Amino acid sequence: MKKFLFGWICLVWLMGSCAPVTPAPPVETAQGKPTVAAVMDSSHTPSPLPTARPTETSVPATRTITPLPAIPTFTPTFDARTIVTVTPVAEKAECPKETSTMEFNPELTNSVDGPNKQFTDYTINFLNSGGTANSIKASYTYPNGIIQEKDLTGDGINELIIAYGIWLDIFGCKGGKYQLFNEFTRDGAQGSAIIDVVDTNQNGLLDLVGYFDACFGDRCPSIDIYEWNGNEFKSLISVNSECWQAMSAPLEVKIKDLNHDGIKEITLTHNGKPWPDGLGYPYRAILHICAWNGNGIDLLSSEYVQPIYRYQALQDGDFATLAGNFPKALNLYSRVISDETLEWFTEERNNYDFWVYRSEYFPSFSEPTPTVSPSLQPNLAELPSLVAYAYYRIMLIHLVQNYESDAGTVYNTLQQKFGTDPNGRPYAEMATAFWEAYQSTHEMYDGCAAAIQYAAEHPAILIPLGSDYHGWQSHTYVPVDVCPFR
Repeated sequence: MKKFLFGWICLVWLMGSCAPVTPAPPVETAQGKPTVAAVMDSSHTPSPLPTARPTETSVPATRTITPLPAIPTFTPTFDARTIVTVTPVAEKAECPKETSTMEFNPELTNSVDGPNKQFTDYTINFLNSGGTANSIKASYTYPNGIIQEKDLTGDGINELIIAYGIWLDIFGCKGGKYQLFNEFTRDGAQGSAIIDVVDTNQNGLLDLVGYFDACFGDRCPSIDIYEWNGNEFKSLISVNSECWQAMSAPLEVKIKDLNHDGIKEITLTHNGKPWPDGLGYPYRAILHICAWNGNGIDLLSSEYVQPIYRYQALQDGDFATLAGNFPKALNLYSRVISDETLEWFTEERNNYDFWVYRSEYFPSFSEPTPTVSPSLQPNLAELPSLVAYAYYRIMLIHLVQNYESDAGTVYNTLQQKFGTDPNGRPYAEMATAFWEAYQSTHEMYDGCAAAIQYAAEHPAILIPLGSDYHGWQSHTYVPVDVCPFR
């Protein structure tokens, strides 16, 4: 999942038309760290953004613009009306007559065929001899999540699903006898469970949503979804999808129609923290939303939980912009500008915070000595850089929504606050490059081309936004990231 945020085209449920949003004013604090108020002169607090559209003016462009590379067109949302309901073609299966007095009591012995072969052979013999699913359930202290009776093939007869050890086994009747239809597991699996049996693509067939634990200490849980294709059960999850691959534990799975289109989405949330080896730090929990896309179940959107560091809020704003969720993006950019609870970040801060995090796992690992190293200080260039860039991105959102007067107000505020600031000035200059090119044609394409060209000529402005030292979940910025509108 590394650095995936800006690689995805996500499904986002838009929140209606966006009214202009004014960045929240700076808040004074006494926390002993650089504050927004210290960076932004309060005499330049932006005026309320007007809602009226201005008279268009034309300013000659002064830069020669390099043509932009094209970006992929957004994939349209899947239309649930195109789903074809499956009509079972097989005859209704017949199963052996049940004898309720039989007890399920497998006495497994060593076998070259492996423990699951022993279990499935015993279970098939038990069922074909008249044993019941209820007897199997009664043999387990906690059968919920490991045994289900559901009609997965659509023939009116229930199949028996059992999570046994690291396997998910599906038993069904054919030719008057029970047999093992399919068994599933994962490489490195240490356990399995049944999450739900539900129609995930609304085609009339129930699907098995299974769960597997893997890795040392069950640290890599994952799911899979199986559906009957007329001959066997096959996975619905697209190959190499983020919906299939292992995630961090604990994993919470919910299945619900989130956007009320008739298709159930599968949400995967993992709030567990990575093993304290430093590879996954700084870490934020992630929410994946997966659903049927017409061909399989794949990732529709993915987002992090609330940001901790200021750069994370900025990256979340850029991600929301890419997804077309402008209200969310404006809120995040406003937080970058004025939210005093967001933390500063440097490579030294990352190392220190990781020491604190690791000590929570292993008490013998104490915090670094001295507790606050002399080098553990904010980079004074970070705050003005991120704030100036946030103003620039707010300007872009207003323009793409045809609020040019509002964009002009934000542009002027950016120039007033950071036009002479040594750290914020490059972002003000990039905004000027965009503004002049845009005013010449009133095309976002031309403005973006100028801004991207400026970033390519001044690559140092990309480092505070997201670089290798920001951690594996961070996006590493390149020039085309500063303006996504083509």
